[in-house]
Amino acid sequence: MVTLLFSLAVVFFIGGIVFILRATSAPSEEQLALSAEKENWENIKISLESQVEGLTNEKRESQEKTEEQETHSQSLQEEIHKLQDEQKAKVNSLEEELVSLRKIKEEREQLEKEKNELSSAKTTLEENLKKTADLNKILLEQEKILREELIKNRAQVLGLEKICAEFKIQIEAAAAQTG
Repeated sequence: MVTLLFSLAVVFFIGGIVFILRATSAPSEEQLALSAEKENWENIKISLESQVEGLTNEKRESQEKTEEQETHSQSLQEEIHKLQDEQKAKVNSLEEELVSLRKIKEEREQLEKEKNELSSAKTTLEENLKKTADLNKILLEQEKILREELIKNRAQVLGLEKICAEFKIQIEAAAAQTG
């Protein structure tokens, strides 16, 4: 770029010299040659100016593209950060759910253990209830037998009391006769 500007400066300088020479003298062969050379230099100048303009346009377009790419890159970086944040949030949520599920699993295992213990206790209680019912049945039968025995014994006691009362009367009557 600097070389191009330097070349333009040289062309303008030479063009200025040629113009001064042409204005001061009548056209001679030398002046015609200089005029041709000037024209050649002017063509080079136009060509270089065209190249400078093209390079300037390319530079501007390149800068615009670079700015667009930087903007797009920043946009993508922001999107990446946003997605990373969302992913972290989802991971944290999943970890919390996993912890919750583990707690639920532990609680379920504890409840299963308690259920088994209660089932075992229920079975033991049912067996004890059956034994108690059987024992109660036996005791009721024995109570019935004992009541019947009690009724028989009461009847015997009443019978014996009557016999004793009659013997007492007979003994008193016999004692009253002997005495």
